[in-house]
Amino acid sequence: MSDMTRNEYLRGAMAAGAASLAQSLTGERAPLAGSATAQALGHVQRLIDAASDRLTGALADPGQIEGEVVTALHTIRARALAVAAQVDGALPLG
Repeated sequence: MSDMTRNEYLRGAMAAGAASLAQSLTGERAPLAGSATAQALGHVQRLIDAASDRLTGALADPGQIEGEVVTALHTIRARALAVAAQVDGALPLG
């Protein structure tokens, strides 16, 4: 990553994640047989896996992060917590 700054790498990772999301919403079919809900959840699961992989790669370099990237990370965290709350509400978690 010597020729690329951390912020450039993070921007690329975020753009790739957005492209992956757009692709999955516009035409990729879930391999799950079953209801539309099961298929939609399959899409969500793949998106979360891809996002996790991209985020791990983007944060691998411990260099400084500019303000807009910090803002993006706070937004990602807030959205992840909202998704977790939805999952907790949908499941009977003892």
